[in-house]
Amino acid sequence: MYDFNATLEVREQIAAFPDKARPYLDELITFLELTPWNGRSASDKDPDANMRTQVFGPHGEGLAWYLIVEHSREVTVVRCGWTGHDHPLDSAGEDSPQRRASDEVMRASAAHRDPLQPDCV
Repeated sequence: MYDFNATLEVREQIAAFPDKARPYLDELITFLELTPWNGRSASDKDPDANMRTQVFGPHGEGLAWYLIVEHSREVTVVRCGWTGHDHPLDSAGEDSPQRRASDEVMRASAAHRDPLQPDCV
């Protein structure tokens, strides 16, 4: 089992999430405590990197970037986002082109972005 940690910035981000995101955050924390290496590497160049990403939520509305410190069995979330139904795109509808584009950006971020690189927003 791994110890779960979150940076102050992440704790502030999570505090702003809608209430409906809470159960999925709980699932994410359990995942990170038990199987953090099952997340996707944040580096295309190093699939075994200890910086990982994990999509969460019923439709992938959430994305967490985290660092695994194996020797101390710790996982620290360094960035966390939620684009769920309390997102400004809600007025566009759940299956709108804008919503699908937003969801696709979130998925692409999980697959191709390293949160420690300066070009990551």
